[in-house]
Amino acid sequence: MTKRIEAVACHKIGEHKEAIEAIDKALLSKANDSNYLLLKAQILESLGQFNDSFVILNELKQKEKTKEIETAYERVSKALTSEAIRTFIVQDIAHEECILFDNYKKWMKANGAILSKITLKFLGPNYRGIVATSSLDKGEIVLSVPKELIMTLTMAKNTSIGKKITSSGTSLIYPNNSTLATYVLLERNNPHTKWKYMIEAMPKSVSNFPIFFTEEEKSLLKGSQFLRIFYQY
Repeated sequence: MTKRIEAVACHKIGEHKEAIEAIDKALLSKANDSNYLLLKAQILESLGQFNDSFVILNELKQKEKTKEIETAYERVSKALTSEAIRTFIVQDIAHEECILFDNYKKWMKANGAILSKITLKFLGPNYRGIVATSSLDKGEIVLSVPKELIMTLTMAKNTSIGKKITSSGTSLIYPNNSTLATYVLLERNNPHTKWKYMIEAMPKSVSNFPIFFTEEEKSLLKGSQFLRIFYQY
């Protein structure tokens, strides 16, 4: 039995470590054989060694473009991306606010929110984000939030204080943001608010928010579409 056949046999029955040993010995005499290298990449993939597998497949892809190489390359690329994302997801920042943020996520899911292949992530004291936990398919629905869990400007305007702001005729620089912020403050002081977990998870400071940019910082964005969109709010 040749070492390549031995490697194939071991790979098929799940003895991947023995398969690697066999294919490495086979490659001593045929170091540049594409079939041997492809087999090694596939065995490494089965072992979860996606980086090493990708290096081999990437080199093979440069030399020849067979369907088998292309398929293996795409598969390992996706696995590598998913592994990197999973590593990023589990490495949460050690911060006391993480507990409040986790409570918010639990509250959302308990009330019907669906997060498929994505998660809310605490990125730092002033930063929150939504990150993918695996590769996403075109047209796939990955987030569904019931309307009742979304704090909207309409809600804010329909409160007693929101109506007073609207009817007062007061000229505000950022009317929508100001009205919504007032609603948040109102609910934060309401011991029975349904928004408890969401408000607790909010950043303690929003100094990095665009409306607080200095004139110097805004000048750096001159000519950008961002400023036009920003001033609408």
